[in-house]
Amino acid sequence: MQPLIVGIDPGTTTAYAALSFSGEIVKIESSKALGMSAMIKTVSERGQPIIVGCDKRVVPGFVRR
Repeated sequence: MQPLIVGIDPGTTTAYAALSFSGEIVKIESSKALGMSAMIKTVSERGQPIIVGCDKRVVPGFVRR
């Protein structure tokens, strides 16, 4: 299973991008109805999330979980 870097943008419309360590896009998705469990399932089917981050100084609970 390939290691992944996942960037999450939580909010009214939740979005994420999963990248391989070589920088290739593995999956990008955004939706107003995107829940954490659906996102985890989709990303986990494509690889092992090793690094998860966001663009906020204080990490939101959605990203922290």
